[in-house]
Amino acid sequence: KTILSKGNKLSLDEIKNKSKNISKSVNIVTGLADSLDMERGGEIAVNLSKLYEFVNMRLLNANLNNDPLMLDDALRVLHELRAAWEGILKQESRDKQKEANENQEKQAERFPICIEGNIRKTNSYNRLAIKT
Repeated sequence: KTILSKGNKLSLDEIKNKSKNISKSVNIVTGLADSLDMERGGEIAVNLSKLYEFVNMRLLNANLNNDPLMLDDALRVLHELRAAWEGILKQESRDKQKEANENQEKQAERFPICIEGNIRKTNSYNRLAIKT
C-alpha cells in the first residue's frame, strides 16, 4: 500500500521515509547518468542522459507534490530501460554462442577429429576411440 497520494496528510515519519526512498532513487539514477561516456556514447548517451534527467525530475516532483502519477512515470521509463538492457544482454549472449558454434565448426573442418561428449573419435579411416 502506498502512502503517497495527492492531498494525503503524511506523518513526520512517513515524510522522512518517502523522502529517504526517493532520495535513494535519485542518487541511483544520477549515478547512471554520471557513468555515461558522452564522447564515445554519441546519440545513445545523449538520449539516456535525457531519460535520466526526466526520471529525476519526476521523482523530485513526486516528492514535492505527493504525486504517485509522477512516480509511475519514472517507474515506467526505468522498466522500459531495464527491458532494453535485458534484450541487449540476451542478444549478446546469443551472438557469443553463435560465434562459439561457428568457431567449433571451423575447427572441425580444419582437423579430422570431432568430439562427441567425452569420447574423442578420429576420422572414418581410423575408428579408434580415445577418452579425453
